[in-house]
Formats: sequence, structure tokens, C-alpha cells
Amino acid sequence: MTINTYALIDGVMRQTAIKEVYKAKQPIQVIPLYIGTCFQDNYDLGPILVAALNGSHLITQIQQDWADSATILQTDQSLQTVAEHLKQFITVTDDSGSNALFRFADPLTTWYWLNSYHGNIPLDIFGPIKTWQVSNPIPDWQQPQTAQWQIFAPLPEATFTHIRLDYLNEPQVQALDQAADFRFKNKLYQWLQTERADILQSKTAEQISQWFELAMVKVNTYNLTNQRTIAQWVDLCTDYGLDFISQENSPYQQWLQQNSQYKSLPIDIKIQHFYDYTIELS
Repeated sequence: MTINTYALIDGVMRQTAIKEVYKAKQPIQVIPLYIGTCFQDNYDLGPILVAALNGSHLITQIQQDWADSATILQTDQSLQTVAEHLKQFITVTDDSGSNALFRFADPLTTWYWLNSYHGNIPLDIFGPIKTWQVSNPIPDWQQPQTAQWQIFAPLPEATFTHIRLDYLNEPQVQALDQAADFRFKNKLYQWLQTERADILQSKTAEQISQWFELAMVKVNTYNLTNQRTIAQWVDLCTDYGLDFISQENSPYQQWLQQNSQYKSLPIDIKIQHFYDYTIELS
């Protein structure tokens, strides 16, 4: 039995992927999975399945250099067969009845999604796929290192259960939220590096991780929902501490006492006004 190795690339994470694989001038086969769907006008931003033909080393190169934008699949089936299987994941729904594009080719999303099954991934999800290799997420504040790959495979005793492939149960929905939180923390870190590098210089990678974990707990406690507001709140925390919202006699509470017109507003709006106030003072 011949085992084929394919690369599944996320077009959002690597928007020049199709140009790059063809520019390599190696014998390959490429299937953008949005082709033939209502999203085909954006075929280069969707999932892209790539097979290296005889004499090509492209998959090895992708595995070495594209860990943040590609995953590796092994199968005994054709590229077209795997493509038809994966197309079933393009849009998904959940208990809320919402319908959304599912970025199953994004390694970060894939890692959290597959891990949400805790080692018991339904065989239906794998379909013709024998193994699915995904790089472990690494926060931006940790030292650069060689990608570490986790290999997902069906259990030997797994059988098809005929589940809906376009439906996410609650653990999978939560996994996507965790992936979004991971990505957002990276964005906050990058922003802090640019705007408040002095705050980070004295902290180790472990301390930064702990700070962000505690910060995300506070975000949920205070019910902050707007990303712009959360970024402003993080900036304020570097000056006033993580508890400045609830802390008695904090600069925020003093400002709120002096500006009672804001008291009845949602917390996100109050933080935005307080942030603008602190900028005016600086």
C-alpha cells in the first residue's frame, strides 16, 4: 500500500501560498478547496491541498518552513479523494444555529479542534486520512524554536459513527474560542512590544504567560468583550494593575466618581472613555 503525503495550507495565514508553490517549479498537484463552492472567488484565501509528485521535495520544505500555515496529511487515497472529504468542513454550524466558515486548514485552529476530542477523534473526521500532523502552538514571547509536531490518528478500534461533519459540539466550539484567545494574546503581546516594551523587558517567558492567563481571567470577570477595549485595558493595567477597575479609590474609580454621566454605560464604553482621559493627561 502506497502512503501519500499531502500539505494542507491555510490561505489566510499564507496569502501567497499558491504563487509560492508554483514558483518552486517542482512537479506538484494543487487543489484550492474553495473551487466549485460559493467561495471560489476567494480560492487563494481558503484551504489549499498540495501533493508533491515524483522528484519534488516541496512537502518536506513546507513542513520545515510553513509550520504556522500548513499541516501535513498522510493517506493511501488520491489528492482528489482527500479534497472531497475536507470540503465537508468548509462551513459548520453549532447549537446556536449559526453558520460560519471553518478554518480547519489553519494549524492553530486545527490543533485546538482535534485536541478537543481528547484522543478519541471520530473516524468520520479522518475519513481517508491516516495521520494528521499539526505543529504545537508556541506563544510569540517564547524563544524561537524548531516546530514540534503532534500526530493525530484514529484509534485502532475506531469505527465510523456517521456524525455530521459540518456540526460542532460544545467542546469543539470552546476549542475554537481557545484558539482565538491564543491568537489574541499574541496580538496583545506584539502590541505591548511596540508600545510598552519596558514592561516586558524585566519578565521571563513564564512570567509573561502567567500574566496573560491572569489577564484573560480578569477580562471574563469584568465582561470585557470588545478587542479594542481589551487592548486599552491591558495598556491601563501596565500602569494601574490588573484590578484597577474594582479596586477602591483607584484612579479609575476616582475618575468615575468625578464623571457620573458614564456610570450607567457598558463597561467597554467606560474603559474607552477612561483610556481617552489618561491619554489626555499624558
